[in-house]
Amino acid sequence: MVIIGSSRKALARSPILSPQSFLIHYPELNIRLDYDFNTPAFTEAQCHALYSTLHVLPEKMRRTVYLISKENLREGNPAYSTSYGKIVMSSRPIPLRNWTMSFLHELGHLIDFRFLPIEQARHWQELSTLSGSEPDHFVSGYAQVGEIREDFAKTFALYLIDTLGFLALAQEQAAIGKTILMEKFKFMVAIFSLKLDAFYTRVFRLQFKSDESESRLIMQRRMVPIPDQGVPALENSLSSINF
Repeated sequence: MVIIGSSRKALARSPILSPQSFLIHYPELNIRLDYDFNTPAFTEAQCHALYSTLHVLPEKMRRTVYLISKENLREGNPAYSTSYGKIVMSSRPIPLRNWTMSFLHELGHLIDFRFLPIEQARHWQELSTLSGSEPDHFVSGYAQVGEIREDFAKTFALYLIDTLGFLALAQEQAAIGKTILMEKFKFMVAIFSLKLDAFYTRVFRLQFKSDESESRLIMQRRMVPIPDQGVPALENSLSSINF
């Protein structure tokens, strides 16, 4: 079931012409878009990417973001975020895939800054510290060489991009006695969990669809029960929803 409704048509009819436009079209997100007068406006594909990636999140996570802007950033710096809820994207031409990956990474920083309770933040710090310098304890080289916050942002982004791919990687490492990555996976499972008839978590997959004229993304989300061991029981998942 696709529930993005008329968002694609709305964006085509009403391009982002003011800082309030995105908020007007999608009031449920309660997020403003802004850009400098000397930078290009957000494209339709970028607006769709922002809507899809934000809409799959629990409301409390979305509340960590209040403003997304475009600025002329130096080359090599695709985006940055601030601790008070602002994400700044580069105005340079960037392929939609790379643009979205950068956005999800910065979104991870805001979840770290503004969403995690103190106890969970301390638990993540312990996991990241235990990772040491072992590459197999990290989801990427950048997560390893960066500080604890970079480890979190990269791990959070991977969970949103490909939860099952992340799980497979963690299971592969756990099978040879390296369990830190699995504990990081379970951490993400926990922050995306919710109580229905039992405890469930959200699992995600990000896909890109391209033709000669444009690229678009699809965010898929499923609700999956969590057994006592903390690993989603995929065989009992509910139907997926595309955004």
